[in-house]
Amino acid sequence: MTKRIPQGHAELSMYLPKELKSKFKVACAKRDRPMSEITRQLIEEWLKKEGELD
Repeated sequence: MTKRIPQGHAELSMYLPKELKSKFKVACAKRDRPMSEITRQLIEEWLKKEGELD
């Protein structure tokens, strides 16, 4: 099965310690929010803080 990446989006792959990934997955599930949504939000906040995003 082929992944469908929404138009205008790109895939991001990263390595995390297994325990950190597990805790992140559980925390997102508890809040009924996709991991990709939280990751995108954190990246946007960091870029704004660093002056790289308006």
